[in-house]
Amino acid sequence: MLRLFNLNKKIIAVNSFNEIEIINLESNKYIQKFITCDDQITCLRKAPGNKIITGCQHGILQIWDIENKECLKTLEAHSRKIKEIVILTNDKFISC
Repeated sequence: MLRLFNLNKKIIAVNSFNEIEIINLESNKYIQKFITCDDQITCLRKAPGNKIITGCQHGILQIWDIENKECLKTLEAHSRKIKEIVILTNDKFISC
């Protein structure tokens, strides 16, 4: 798993199959699990609200609604692997 975020007794993580997993810490059971993309996810960041942002091996960023398991936006951001995502404000972020 690349990165874990603790959200109100839940953990958000990415497994080696490029699935986003949301796990309940108290019961240690999956709440949600969904496939993100065909590309290898290289970074994950929690965004405001029910959103997360994933960065991929081939420079793609995706913004996800974790409640609906829906990709809200796909951005071709870089020509190489995305290593990090930093949230600046509610609607702005940078990646490298």
